[in-house]
Amino acid sequence: MTCDAEWQLRQALVRGEKLLWSGRPPAKIPFQLEDLFDLIVGLVWLSLTLIWESVAILSGVVLMILWGIPFVLIGIHLTFGRFFPDRGARAPTAYGLTAHRVIIVRGVSRLAVRSYPFSNLCDLQLTEHCDGTGTIEFASAKLERIADARDLYERIVALQARDPERATAATDVDTEFPHLYTEEPSE
Repeated sequence: MTCDAEWQLRQALVRGEKLLWSGRPPAKIPFQLEDLFDLIVGLVWLSLTLIWESVAILSGVVLMILWGIPFVLIGIHLTFGRFFPDRGARAPTAYGLTAHRVIIVRGVSRLAVRSYPFSNLCDLQLTEHCDGTGTIEFASAKLERIADARDLYERIVALQARDPERATAATDVDTEFPHLYTEEPSE
């Protein structure tokens, strides 16, 4: 965790609130199996348009050359373009967990803070990836490709169950994670 991420999250905390966990999505461009089909379609499109442009340039017909340029640009975008906006959107993002909410902060000079109180979290989903990271989805947001996602998921569920406004969630979750709710006997 860099100082920038900690600074971003500290700006979003209210007085007396404590940060229990913080993280950020990886800066590297993730390549997933789902991207393979899109990449193949993009490469086929780009190849065909480059052939078109080559023939147009060799024939010297200006209208054919101009007609093919937008299609080449579309092929470049289909093949490579979708990775760069994804990286740019994730780079200044930081995730935080407090005792009462999940925080997502985007931006550096101008912060955009999204807060998700546990009372509003429903349909919490964990997707574990083969690279050891995981994505936690809830409401209309997600914590993407974070390390130790299962641990964070279990912490959110445990905190959510302790929230008085989520009393019904505790009964739903106890069967899945009973070890989180058993109290140690006091000696």
